[in-house]
Amino acid sequence: MKTQRFVVGMSRAGTTWITAELSRHPEVIAFGETMLLGRMYTEPDRSDGTDSPEAAARRLKLAAQHFEDYIAHAKDPAKQERYKSSKLGHIPVDALEAIAADLRQRSKECDSPATPADALRVTSEVVSTHMGKPIAIESTPNHLNMLPRILRFFPDARIVAMLRGPYAFMISYKHQGDRKEPEVQRTFRKLYHPLFCAIIWRRYARSARLALLTNRKNVHTVWIDDLHEDYSLMRKLAEFLQIPNPEFFAHPVDQNQDTDTKTNTSFPVGERPDLSHADTFWMNFVASREMKRQGLAKISSGFHPIAVLGSILKLPISTFHVVAIMSNRTGGSTITYLRRLALGR
Repeated sequence: MKTQRFVVGMSRAGTTWITAELSRHPEVIAFGETMLLGRMYTEPDRSDGTDSPEAAARRLKLAAQHFEDYIAHAKDPAKQERYKSSKLGHIPVDALEAIAADLRQRSKECDSPATPADALRVTSEVVSTHMGKPIAIESTPNHLNMLPRILRFFPDARIVAMLRGPYAFMISYKHQGDRKEPEVQRTFRKLYHPLFCAIIWRRYARSARLALLTNRKNVHTVWIDDLHEDYSLMRKLAEFLQIPNPEFFAHPVDQNQDTDTKTNTSFPVGERPDLSHADTFWMNFVASREMKRQGLAKISSGFHPIAVLGSILKLPISTFHVVAIMSNRTGGSTITYLRRLALGR
């Protein structure tokens, strides 16, 4: 059985760039974000922990739908940016069409029980086949919070976890929709609240820390700022993933350019706004203990009660928007998923 390889990580921590960078290798194709073991996961419908043929088919249809969505984006001039800046943007549209069609066909052929892991294995196999590359790497950031589940299904998995400091994470997370079309910008603004953002960073950081304590042989962490400063870390990442000829990544594509490409960046022109007083307050209030455990320095938020009070007053409406929007983006219970994201259970 092939070793399953994953890229996971904090949102806005370079997972899209790493996905495209790994795919430069002649034997590697990285792709995402299927979310098959994360947001779109549902428990098996049989008492023995396996899927019925019908449930197994539904998982493959979900995978096919994921590729089909990005095919539609690629063909719509108004949405092409989402395709180009995604973890499928380096895969030609005709290949995406072939992958989606193959997954649809395989969903029709499900005639025996399977496990949720089989859907991801099949998806990786299909992508590998149609791209003509033997190594397929699935890349979904929020799978970082599902590492116990991944390791239960794939005990020999090789997992790279991309991490980012709390304040840089918050700035990028807050402004990730700014370069997109107006409708998407409005959605991101509705979803953002500094309290929720701080909780998300803390959960990601804790997941990575605990994974290293219990499964160091399976998990390799990379802080994106370190990688941007020292590209040789890319070779170590490739070695961990057991990619042949890791020396391929000895140097970036163009040594005369910064390795921090504009792939999916929140700031394509390089200008970064400052965090608000409320932003810094909530990150420090929620995540200072985890920051200390990670050896990260805390920035003083000062005393700004009016700004903090204003953010507290916005909490109810922000909570409503998060639950309403996420209810259409999860495979199982939205409340269960959000509780697990925030609390780890």
